[in-house]
Amino acid sequence: MYLILNLAIGGGWEGQQGIDDSIFPQKFLIDYVRIYDLK
Repeated sequence: MYLILNLAIGGGWEGQQGIDDSIFPQKFLIDYVRIYDLK
């Protein structure tokens, strides 16, 4: 079994300037993950 947690950053929502790289690096902390089994 594999689990992939992804935080995608980007897209057109920031306008023509793009994303300010000076805010990186950041942390992506996961507190809780619930996994369901298909029956």
